[in-house]
Amino acid sequence: MQLPWENVLPYMNHDPRWFEDFSRRAPSSEHLREYQAVVPDAWRTWRRGYWIIAEPPGAPVVGEGWKLHVSATSRTSAETLRRSLPVLRDAGVRFKFLMDPMAVREANGKTFPRASSGKFITVYPEDDVQFHAVAAELTDVLKGFEGPYVLSDRRCPGSHVVSYRYGGFVSRFELKPLGLRDLMIKTPDGSLVRDLRTPSGSRRVGPATRTLTRSGRRARPPLRPLPRPPLRPRKAPPVRARACCTTGSRPRARWRSATAAASTAAWTPRRARMSSCGRPGPVSRWAPRASTRSNSCATNTSC
Repeated sequence: MQLPWENVLPYMNHDPRWFEDFSRRAPSSEHLREYQAVVPDAWRTWRRGYWIIAEPPGAPVVGEGWKLHVSATSRTSAETLRRSLPVLRDAGVRFKFLMDPMAVREANGKTFPRASSGKFITVYPEDDVQFHAVAAELTDVLKGFEGPYVLSDRRCPGSHVVSYRYGGFVSRFELKPLGLRDLMIKTPDGSLVRDLRTPSGSRRVGPATRTLTRSGRRARPPLRPLPRPPLRPRKAPPVRARACCTTGSRPRARWRSATAAASTAAWTPRRARMSSCGRPGPVSRWAPRASTRSNSCATNTSC
């Protein structure tokens, strides 16, 4: 059985030797300090993994709808939470946030699952009216903030950190053969379909969002790959003759020069030329064949 890498890596970041569950790591106090200073004690608060979930008293349970995401970096997460908490408290809406700046840094890293990367605060409005009101207020209080782009969402107009998408609010899932879970949402006819969290540019319009598309939103056409140019056969480079190491001429030119000079002097290799006493002659690679007098022991200095 082979699990996807995004399901294994979270257990390898907290201990150099053992597979450690990230839920056992104690959070730092930066985000909890901001939360406890603004949110009343009557709110229900609990932790699930990296997330701190906050729920107002008497909040209805909504299965799915339009949700909001606020992105931030590890340096701006505390200030982003400080400005967002009064808006969420006054609206009385359910939300969750990452427990500390270290979790934000890890969620924005390249080893985090792409479906959850970039999300710092998730808001679950009760209806469309509350969705538009909270989105407008968050866009106003977080004006000028910068954060990573959430791949599965579309940004609210005028904001670089507030985005939205349609998805499930409760953990409704389907068990896969490997033991993993697929999040599900209900269609208008009551059947369950997968809650796709793919990039927004290639996201398919599911049955749950098709009614909203017909009411005025235009779905983007599917992306088509660009045609590739035809491959042209490469011509083989011309084979050039190797030049001689002594004369620098080509073999054909050397053969012609040797043929032209055959009438005056015969060319022979150094090893084939011997003196009259049986010892080798001059050191030249190609030397003209001299007369018998020049190869005698009396005149040859190498003897």
